[in-house]
Amino acid sequence: MRGATVAAAMVSVLFALFSMPAPSASASVSCGWDACFWSGDNYTGQLHGAVHTDSAANYCLDVAPARSVANRVGREILMSSNPCGSGSTPHEYRYVGDGADVPSLGFTARSIMWCPSC
Repeated sequence: MRGATVAAAMVSVLFALFSMPAPSASASVSCGWDACFWSGDNYTGQLHGAVHTDSAANYCLDVAPARSVANRVGREILMSSNPCGSGSTPHEYRYVGDGADVPSLGFTARSIMWCPSC
């Protein structure tokens, strides 16, 4: 029973978050996760990573404030200034293609979204 509960929890989460110190500004953009987020522009500040689990049930994940991103998910993602579940309140957003590195989103992102039907 415990194994089934753990498996169900793992399936219901789109991304798992990880955190580590950011590389120096002179380092090339590398991302050991499916998506990497930096708190500052130009891949500076705190680095956070997310691992995609391909769950259609949960397609939005709140992230630590992010201003730059590297997408290695395997599909387009949407970075939004709104946290998940905030509805259609005015917000800034940017689509980031697979394999794209964006040194400055132009806003502070608070969530990442993946469209299961895209």
